[in-house]
Amino acid sequence: MPEIPLNLDGTGMRIGIAVSTFNESVTGGLLDGARQALASAGVDDPTVVEAPGAIELPLLAKVLIEAGHDAVVALGAVILG
Repeated sequence: MPEIPLNLDGTGMRIGIAVSTFNESVTGGLLDGARQALASAGVDDPTVVEAPGAIELPLLAKVLIEAGHDAVVALGAVILG
C-alpha cells in the first residue's frame, strides 16, 4: 500500500488518549504507535487515561473533551476467542 504524505502540525494542541488495559499486549502497541505519530506531528505530552475495557472508552473520550482537549484518540481491542 502506498504511503500517503501528510503534513500535520499539532503544535500547541492538547490531545488526549483513552486506552483500554484489557488486551494490553495489543493496546500497548497501539499506544506506542499513537504516541510516536503524535510526536512526529509536534504534539507534546498527550494526556493518557486508562480504562479497564473498550466499553468505557466513549465516556473517557467525553471527559477528555469536556476537560478542554482539542482531540481524543481512543484505543481498544476486542478479540473473540
